[in-house]
Amino acid sequence: MSDEWPKPWDQITQTKGIANWMEYDGALRGYNGTLYINADAGHEGDNGDEWLPIGVYLQRGGDV
Repeated sequence: MSDEWPKPWDQITQTKGIANWMEYDGALRGYNGTLYINADAGHEGDNGDEWLPIGVYLQRGGDV
């Protein structure tokens, strides 16, 4: 798996379809002990499928 973020959810879970994860209001997802944020969260319109770990997001100062 690449270390470049953000990336599509299927690359994170390495599965297609149903996986063992939880979603919070469309902006956050938890998977395997890591919390991910949607790169388009908070923007008007349809949020895309680009996700990054919350820790990476915070290290970047809130920039995706």
